[in-house]
Amino acid sequence: MNPLNCPFTESDFGKVYNYLIDLPLHKLIMLTMQVMSSLTPVEAMNYNINKFCQRYDDRRGRIAFLKKLVDDGIIMPLQYPYNALRDPHIRKMMSTAHYTMSFPFGKDEEAAEEVCLTDDLEVVSGPVTVANPRWEHKKEAEKKAEVEKSADSASFGDTIILIVDVTGIPEGVGVTFDIYDVAEDPPMCVATAKGKIENGVGRGEWVVTDKSGKGEESKLAFEGIVKSKASERCEIPVVFSDAFQFSI
Repeated sequence: MNPLNCPFTESDFGKVYNYLIDLPLHKLIMLTMQVMSSLTPVEAMNYNINKFCQRYDDRRGRIAFLKKLVDDGIIMPLQYPYNALRDPHIRKMMSTAHYTMSFPFGKDEEAAEEVCLTDDLEVVSGPVTVANPRWEHKKEAEKKAEVEKSADSASFGDTIILIVDVTGIPEGVGVTFDIYDVAEDPPMCVATAKGKIENGVGRGEWVVTDKSGKGEESKLAFEGIVKSKASERCEIPVVFSDAFQFSI
């Protein structure tokens, strides 16, 4: 079947974006690698993912790479009805052409069932807002520290809770927190944390880490992302503790 005439073609990339922005980073990387392996040599030269990604874990760059391929008609996202691929006729209709050497005897093997890219999309109704980004130290009842942590700053190794207020999204939906080093121009995504929405508030846990290796020169900030909406960035001031503990 001509993909342009396929009834399962999803022309609204916004729906695909909603899926990709919430996809675990390692799965997004696997997806882009799968797409790259299917490109022709000419397409691979014209669509170099390094032109879109600043780092290997650049989530937005990988999504922009996929969007460019979709916009230029190189690849096409499909949204199957639930359990559609269980129908042998539909599965055969949607399968791509391939050639193998075989004997003309016996039954054709059924193609392996594919995983739908957009089956897990959440149905969202009404306006979606992601606002009021903030963070706080994780309460650790068993931890005994002689130096009290400042509520306005964190140190490398601290565990903090990243928080955003969310409206228009059902309870239990995932929220993504992208952490940036804003000392770079443009800012560089150095880490990603995951969480869920409960009572209209999305929370995720992250251990403050010097991912960029800049130490005291690091300037960290994060933004909360739910579906296609992102909050403003909130700074995470980092301080270096000069307190030492000795034991005998």
